Amino acid sequence: MKRTELMLIGLSSSICAILLTETNYQIAKSKVDIPSSYAKLPLHNNENHFCKGPKKRMQIDPLRESMEFPNQHYFEYRNQKARFHSYNRHGYRSNSPNGEDPKDITNVKKSVWVFGDSFTRGSLADNSETIPSQLTKLSNNDMTFVNFGVGGHGYLNALRHLEWASQNMKHIPKAIIFIGHANDIMDDQRASARFKELSSYRDQSQITPIEPITPTWKAALKNFPYAYSRLSMIKYTAKNFIIPRINRVPNSPISLPQKYLDQSKTNHAQFLNKAQSITSLVFSAYIPSLYEDKVPGYEGMDTLNRKIMRESAKTINSSYLYLSFEKITEIAKSRKINLSSRFDIHGSPDMHYNELGYYLAALAISDQISSYSNLEFKSKLTSYDSIDYSKTEACPL
Repeated sequence: MKRTELMLIGLSSSICAILLTETNYQIAKSKVDIPSSYAKLPLHNNENHFCKGPKKRMQIDPLRESMEFPNQHYFEYRNQKARFHSYNRHGYRSNSPNGEDPKDITNVKKSVWVFGDSFTRGSLADNSETIPSQLTKLSNNDMTFVNFGVGGHGYLNALRHLEWASQNMKHIPKAIIFIGHANDIMDDQRASARFKELSSYRDQSQITPIEPITPTWKAALKNFPYAYSRLSMIKYTAKNFIIPRINRVPNSPISLPQKYLDQSKTNHAQFLNKAQSITSLVFSAYIPSLYEDKVPGYEGMDTLNRKIMRESAKTINSSYLYLSFEKITEIAKSRKINLSSRFDIHGSPDMHYNELGYYLAALAISDQISSYSNLEFKSKLTSYDSIDYSKTEACPL
């Protein structure tokens, strides 16, 4: 073997060794969340222990696409902590620490309806630490801020939830709030395809299950009959999201067809118009990503969603609040809380708001509401992490 070849082999081996060492170092350095390693209760899936209700989270809902099971109680394990979740008889999250709401949400006389996705629902927060729950406490419990948030739901879903509320709530709300995030446009496309699938079936027994399918050959065979019905969704996803991302320059904004942006803008405009037909007080707030416009797979989406929400709010002359880190920092300083970076209000590796983030967002929204209405927030609420279930991890009786 020639000397040159030996040198190339040696150089290649060295490069491979360096890359392998660096990869192992990065893996060791990164925070990997493995709930089974710290959960004190047995897990029924990869991150939940169910105290009450079926041992799975979501069910099909023809009007709203998907909902949590009614009267469900469970622990959610993320970011090395246990959070307690409970849902009322309508599948919406409770504001009560133990999940026992004093009154059915449909019969609350003095209420504010809050719509949105998992940031409204309150991932990484116990029942009493979500934005709607914090706002209720800030009002000194004079108003009930009803949590209509569902994870993964965007503008189109919010419109459907508002339709449900207008049909089932017995009293007109004092105000309506929508809280948006970077994935709302993408969620609209999934929801739109899903609603088409739902409308094509006569009964729910034929509908593709929502629960994720275990990637085994047995599961693949079992679910083969569903494959054809979802072929159009797979084709749409590959054409409009996967292929464009592969061909895109890294970190450059995602280029979406204008019709998708127009569709989401129409969905949100319809939501705001319907909300304004119910009550004159309509508010919008936008929560940006931890890595704004730079989250892999969502590059540029913060800017696009903010634009939709800002322009739609302007059309009906309603209040829009951008919860930038600068705005949150301003609110924190007013409460003598020092923030050193965005990581102080977000979780890791799950990057939702943490308890402090939800608390400060609730304060900012309460200021927004007070500025444009006579609704009052009299409480000097100072505690934002009211319960730590990680110490006990016992299902409420």
